[in-house]
Formats: sequence, structure tokens, C-alpha cells
Amino acid sequence: MFFVKKATKTFISECGYESGQSILVACSGGADSIALLRFLHSRRERLKIPRLGVFHLNHGLRGDEALADEEFVRKLTGELGLTFYPFREDVSAYAAKEAVSMEMAGRRLRYERLNEVCRREGYELAALGHTATDNVEWILLSLIRGRVEPLLWGIPARRERYIRPLIRCTRDEIIGYLKRLSQSYREDSSNISFSYDRNRIRHRIVPLLKEENPSLEETVSRTLMLGDFQKAFLDSRARELMDSLVIITGRGRELDTSKLSRYNPVTQLHILRLFVPWLR
Repeated sequence: MFFVKKATKTFISECGYESGQSILVACSGGADSIALLRFLHSRRERLKIPRLGVFHLNHGLRGDEALADEEFVRKLTGELGLTFYPFREDVSAYAAKEAVSMEMAGRRLRYERLNEVCRREGYELAALGHTATDNVEWILLSLIRGRVEPLLWGIPARRERYIRPLIRCTRDEIIGYLKRLSQSYREDSSNISFSYDRNRIRHRIVPLLKEENPSLEETVSRTLMLGDFQKAFLDSRARELMDSLVIITGRGRELDTSKLSRYNPVTQLHILRLFVPWLR
């Protein structure tokens, strides 16, 4: 199947998987994460994955519907013979307390709990169900909000312990894969609400763009893949230059800006991107 070949290629060539690493799969119960779970489970032997676990976060926003999602994932996890790690959070209360959007609150809590399980249970990697379609939506959302960096690289196949084996697969390919497996999945009612920016992009803008280019996801994915390769090269170059640019002063680590100014703006950007998190 084309979907399986594409996801396998991404897993091997872009996710940086090393044979023998255990993987925690983040699964909401939606089509993308269910396809991710079924794909990794079906390829365990070939990909030499010794242990798979399943993580689920109930955001506390959709009442009985969210509880049904959790039970659905729990049941499938049991059928596959895997360990289930469910969490329940009050995302609304967290968003109010931290003065952030509901989307940001959910994202923070999801990553906090994923990291918690990975550390406690010894999972080296966490697999997320982002797709090529998500990348298109993310690029458009970033463009609308005036964010530049995502336009260059999009959602990566690998960042730290997080891998995204389906990032080159379209949502249509994922639905086709699930149909061939006769595998059901959950529909999140909030995904059709136009109160969310991403949903307006998904249901209004993307269909118009696909009328002009039916292969929109593949086109964007190829472009971003090239950007990923360029970013990897530039980050590698920036790391090589860091030692000669960092100065230890009484205030801590600083960059020698006179030396930094000798490099072109693109190289400067990558050095700064690496330096600022390291400074913390």
C-alpha cells in the first residue's frame, strides 16, 4: 500500500529512529492518530520496535464525547495488547490561569504529560500524528498570523524525542488506509467549529486552493522537505561556528557580535536560534 510505503520511508529516513528504541504513541482517537497507531503496531517487527505504549489526554472540554474518545482508545489499545496511559486535565482552567489560548494550553499540557510518561516509563521516543495536510494548514495559519519561520520549514518529522512518521502522508491517504483496515475512529465535534482559526482554514481556504492544485499537500510537502534539508545543513554549520563566537564573561555566556556580524544574515539567524535556548 502506498500509505504504508510512504510512512515507512519517512520513519526510516527522516525520524532518526535507531533500532531497539521504544515508542510512546500519542492517540486522541481521531483518524490521524489511529492510523499512526495501527501503522506502527503492524510494522513493529520489520522496524524492530521492542515496545509500544499508547498515551491519551482528555482535555476536559467535551464531556461525554471526550470520555467516549478515551474509552475507544482504551479498547483499541487492549485489543492490540499494548499499555495504555490515560490522563485527564482541565484545559480551560489552565488556559485561564496562564492567560493563554485553549489551543496553547492543550498543547502545553499534552507535551508535559508525554514527557512525564517517557521519563517515568523509559520511552525513548514519542510519536505524534501530524500529517502533510496539517503542514498546509500550519503554513497558512502562520502566514495569516505573520510568523515567518514556519513558512520556511513547517512541522518537522523529528524534533528532540518527538517523531512524526505521517508528516508526508495526506489526510485522504490516511482515511483510505483506515478504510482498507475496516478501522473506525472518533470524530471530534470541535473540528467543525468555525470559532477556531485552523478550522476556518481547513474548511474554507484549503478547499479553494485544492481546486487550483489538487496535489497541494504533496507540493507543499516536497517544498518543506527541501527546506528541512537546508535547515539541517545550516544548523550544522552554526554549531561548528558557536565555539569561536561564545565568550564567557562575568554575566555568563555571550556572543561576540563583532565576529557574528561577519557572517551572512541567514547564518546569523541560525546561530542565534541555537544560542538562545542554550543560553537558558
